Amino acid sequence: MQNTQSDRMTEQFYRSIVDSMFDAVFAVDKDIRITYWNKSCERLSGYSADEMLGQCFYKTPLGQIEGGEDNSVSGSRGGLRIAVETGMPGTWKGYIRRKTGQQIPIESRISPVFDENQEVVGAVEVFRDTSCQVLLEQAHSQALRTARHDELTGLLNRAAISQLLNTEIKRSRRYNQVFSLIMMDLDHFKNVNDKYGHDSGDKLLRAIGALLRDNLREPDMAGRWGGEEFLVLAPGSEGSGAEKLADRLRECVLGISIPEIPIAVSASFGVAQIAAEQTQDELLSVVDKALYLAKETGRNRVVLGCG
Repeated sequence: MQNTQSDRMTEQFYRSIVDSMFDAVFAVDKDIRITYWNKSCERLSGYSADEMLGQCFYKTPLGQIEGGEDNSVSGSRGGLRIAVETGMPGTWKGYIRRKTGQQIPIESRISPVFDENQEVVGAVEVFRDTSCQVLLEQAHSQALRTARHDELTGLLNRAAISQLLNTEIKRSRRYNQVFSLIMMDLDHFKNVNDKYGHDSGDKLLRAIGALLRDNLREPDMAGRWGGEEFLVLAPGSEGSGAEKLADRLRECVLGISIPEIPIAVSASFGVAQIAAEQTQDELLSVVDKALYLAKETGRNRVVLGCG
């Protein structure tokens, strides 16, 4: 009798410890019936212990199947079953849907529970709300994107495209691969701003950003070099191939229609293929001269530079 009372006091003591934990903790038996549901489980899920105890986890709202036999809202389905059937622990990140319908991100650890004979008798899952962490990660990702992208066009900014240009030049040397560079400049852009306003000019620049994103190959990269100038990096392309790409882009620019700009829009292009041992500055100088020649010989054309 004394031992039984002592065991009950010990069990109550440990339950009070687990109930006071910030992390949500619940346990299931070998049939995945919930045998324990702590206070943090109630707080995070919105479901009380009275609603959850004795139920198979997969029959509860948190474990309902969505979209197929092997999927559940929480993602615990596989982890709990694996722990019970194999004795292997596991971790996962996912979401649970609270009683209110709100989805919250969580991080979970699932461990099998063994008896004195080392037989698996159930599993315990510990999970926590990671909303703050997810928000921080999203903010960090956004900050990185802002630091590397031009706000107006959505393309890479000058610093980012310059860094990638340096990387691609090194890669072309290391693996002896061809690499070409395209420099694009909108024709008479100052006149657009002066005659139709800077808002109209901004719309044109945004349209150019969308055009470049939609008309480049997977390995190609585009960035705003400054003002109305853009760079396109074309790894694996010889000068003639990059020249054809530039001409296709030139034709696409001719198709741009912006109601606020009732005149034809065009662009000029300089193209250069990197030469052996050519530096970034030297390559930029060649493509810049080719662009200048395209401007000087009538605009709305592509010039392949050499040097």
